[in-house]
Amino acid sequence: MTKMVWDIIKESKGGKPYLNSEEQYKNFKELLSQLDKETVEKVYEEWTELEDELRCDEFEKLDANYGGMISVGLDGFYIDFANWVLVQGEELLVQFKKEGHQAIMDYIQKHSVPKSDYSFECMGYAFHDFVDMDE
Repeated sequence: MTKMVWDIIKESKGGKPYLNSEEQYKNFKELLSQLDKETVEKVYEEWTELEDELRCDEFEKLDANYGGMISVGLDGFYIDFANWVLVQGEELLVQFKKEGHQAIMDYIQKHSVPKSDYSFECMGYAFHDFVDMDE
């Protein structure tokens, strides 16, 4: 079901294992703009289902409020950081499900991701021009 969103995310990274958030956001939004409204709505539905997968105790171990390393406030954690995790791609989400929060910490360290990238506000905004967010 989530193949479409993963394909768009992969393409938004421009073939790189990691891309800074501003550039990836621009690419992601551009890719969405090339799709018809119905397709974007399906991609957004997939996106929100993936967001829900991150709402779990294991993900919360990353939050500084629970002893983790991510200190971005509650909205920043559950929205901005979670959206950033999603746009890193399917591989990271699969690793997270296998290895838990350590997979995300390892990814951040491996790619020397600055806080400004993983706290980027907000990848999900890319949908705002294309999807009625009030539905």
